[in-house]
Amino acid sequence: MNISSIVIKNILGIKEYMIKPGSITAIEGRNASGKSSIINAIRAALGSADFAPAQLLHQGAEEGEVVLVFDDGTTVQRKIKDGASTVKVTDKEGNKFGKPQSLLDSLYRIAQVNPMKLLLTDKKSRDERSRVILEAMHFTFGVDDIVAIAPAIASQAKMIDTQKHGLLVLDEVESRLFERRQDVNRQVKIVKGNIEKIQLAILEAEPADAEASLPMNDLLEAQKKLNAKMQEYITLFNTEKQTVLDQLNKERAEYLDAWAVRVAKVQQETADKITQKQIDFNARIKPVEDAIAKAESSGKLLAVVQSQKDQVAGWTQEHAAWDSEAEMLTAQIEAVRARKLDEASKLPIEGLSIVDGELVFFGLPFDSLNTAQRISLAVKVAAMAAGELKVVCVDGCEALDSEQMVLLEEACTEAGLQMICTTVTDSDLQVKVV
Repeated sequence: MNISSIVIKNILGIKEYMIKPGSITAIEGRNASGKSSIINAIRAALGSADFAPAQLLHQGAEEGEVVLVFDDGTTVQRKIKDGASTVKVTDKEGNKFGKPQSLLDSLYRIAQVNPMKLLLTDKKSRDERSRVILEAMHFTFGVDDIVAIAPAIASQAKMIDTQKHGLLVLDEVESRLFERRQDVNRQVKIVKGNIEKIQLAILEAEPADAEASLPMNDLLEAQKKLNAKMQEYITLFNTEKQTVLDQLNKERAEYLDAWAVRVAKVQQETADKITQKQIDFNARIKPVEDAIAKAESSGKLLAVVQSQKDQVAGWTQEHAAWDSEAEMLTAQIEAVRARKLDEASKLPIEGLSIVDGELVFFGLPFDSLNTAQRISLAVKVAAMAAGELKVVCVDGCEALDSEQMVLLEEACTEAGLQMICTTVTDSDLQVKVV
């Protein structure tokens, strides 16, 4: 099926234009003369979303229209009005199809490859060449497929437009996995940094002799015993003093003068004993009190250190969890990439393959092919992508010389493709039909 008639009104750079395309239709003219507007109008009529409806309208126009008539009598009428796009498809008797866009989608693939896209890639564009080929293949990738290959983003699966080409869906899946892995790796880095900071703080804060310190209960018990012993000595000395005083009181009447001297002497001796014992006690209890103070300080510090160690343990578990998720995401990203390579292995064009990302045709890398072979391959890819409507829109043919242009026209004709192409010239907009 081909296009036999095109009418464009108030679309992009075209005020009004009508074309009766042939097998080869060349749209020529200087830059900004409307060449690409015609190509884009055709694509818009068939359902392309390259432009929003409001952007399609010719400047100042309130309503635009593109009408395509196929050689079997089918008519496509796309209207643009009030920022919206509507389409009507009728058969040769004028009967309307119930689901016009679904019908167009079955006849023509909007993602169809422009042969120039492949021809103009350079040696640095190996990945782009492979992508052009894969995009030409009909490949869908649904929500269930996404969940199966990338369970890490299962909750996002319904947010992905699975109506797009499967390769584009896989690209978005890979992109979302990659973004998630970046977030996870950031968390891994943050948690690792926290662990390192706390471990350094522990090294600086933890007492060197913490393990050698006596337990606090033992120190308190030693303090208690020393205090009790000191009290025993004081009680003993006071008891001795009272015994002597009681005896002296009995002798007071007889030895009053001597009594006073002896009392003073006993009191002084007792005070001296208590003082000496206090000195001895202080010497013995000071190390214990110092040890208690040190143990209390060390205990508080050890409590802080233990809390920090608990934090490190928690963060270590968190780090392991993030690290594990990063590894899982990497595995899923690799699975997505492997799926792309698997699709690449299913190329339906004889002799065509993708080897290590390089496009190969009958064993020869794309850059080693001669011009005729490249053009032939580019057209084969376009034909592979074409639906029942065998139309290919080729923009930018000015990049080809006259000989290459002839080869392109011959290849399209041989493949049964109706070619509508644009070329920059110094003339006004004109259409040449073969």
